[in-house]
Amino acid sequence: MVDWYFRDMENKIQGPYSTADMHNWYVAGYLKSDLLISQNPQNGFNPLRDWFPNLQLAFTPGAEGAPGRHASPDANQLKWYFLDRSRNPQGPFTTDHMRQWFEQGYFEPTLQIYDSSKPENAPDGGWKVLREYFPNVQNAFLPNSPAAETPGLTRQASNGSASNGS
Repeated sequence: MVDWYFRDMENKIQGPYSTADMHNWYVAGYLKSDLLISQNPQNGFNPLRDWFPNLQLAFTPGAEGAPGRHASPDANQLKWYFLDRSRNPQGPFTTDHMRQWFEQGYFEPTLQIYDSSKPENAPDGGWKVLREYFPNVQNAFLPNSPAAETPGLTRQASNGSASNGS
């Protein structure tokens, strides 16, 4: 069980609280994106938005994250962006985070994504639907996925499936 702590408006540490409690309070609007939270108060506190850059995933199972759980990712690993339901860009995120969220069912094959490690004007760069980056959708965001690195696998065929350009 993951315990959560936060600093209240008087800077007092509150907690521990369960992920379920924190999720319920967040959904109810009691916890704001600038709230300082921690899983270990001795290691310091970070804003909720830093733990959950995609706030729609705040306190959902498996989404606990950035500060305190993983070492800071190399800047080159923070390469993925996606458009949320309001068409707002979210990111950057690591391939690992994107894979976790994909496996948890948060991403549809039609999700607009962008790999910032590729120039936007490159044939295999720019904003595209997930299935264009990964024609074999079940391999989305897997390390060394050949579809993610093979130019020519980015065009949409008229039947809705990805084409290899031949």
